[in-house]
Amino acid sequence: MSALPDHRLAWRPLGEILVERGLISELELHDALREQQHEGGRLGEILFARGLVTAIDLRDALADQHGLDLRVESRTTPGSPPSPHDQRNSFPLGRILLQRQQITEAQLDSALAEQARTGRRLGQLLIASGAVSTFQLAAALAEQQGLLAADREAVQGVLPRPRLYEVREVAGDESYSLYSSRNFLDATDLAFAVLHEWEPKEIHVVCIAQDSDEELCWKYPAPG
Repeated sequence: MSALPDHRLAWRPLGEILVERGLISELELHDALREQQHEGGRLGEILFARGLVTAIDLRDALADQHGLDLRVESRTTPGSPPSPHDQRNSFPLGRILLQRQQITEAQLDSALAEQARTGRRLGQLLIASGAVSTFQLAAALAEQQGLLAADREAVQGVLPRPRLYEVREVAGDESYSLYSSRNFLDATDLAFAVLHEWEPKEIHVVCIAQDSDEELCWKYPAPG
């Protein structure tokens, strides 16, 4: 079973998934939706702030919503053609990297040609060729997803105990920060985009408090 999204699955509302899993009641969902309608914001953040769901609950429900199976590591079948979703999204990602002057037209053309030939993902190919770093690709993915990164230093002192959610790629004993946000769902959106684009062996989303205490919100692959 692949951990990559199956885009043939029908998209389901997050609230429906949480109710189906028995994590919230219909009444709690309706109350949260009313707050969202009047105050704005994301449903997951509202439920999280109310203490109705945990970060792990949201992780699993969001993975379900995106068609991801976090229980197993993903592998791309060599030679399999890219899906229509991949074809739509790979070229804009390349354009973003071009606009950032992080790759050349020749590098993009070469990677797209290899993608068409092998079925591998554009991000994987650009990293493997040394054209971009994982950090550069994560920043481009954040831009593609319409996510704003938080400056960790700028966040300090804004709130009594501000929370900063950081997406990290883990390789052995080393970890590398790819993206940070004050919004948990933005961080998970980026984490899912990273998993979809270059399939790292391990990804963590870490919650950092003002006093630099860290708490692991979730990881891929999921334990167990």
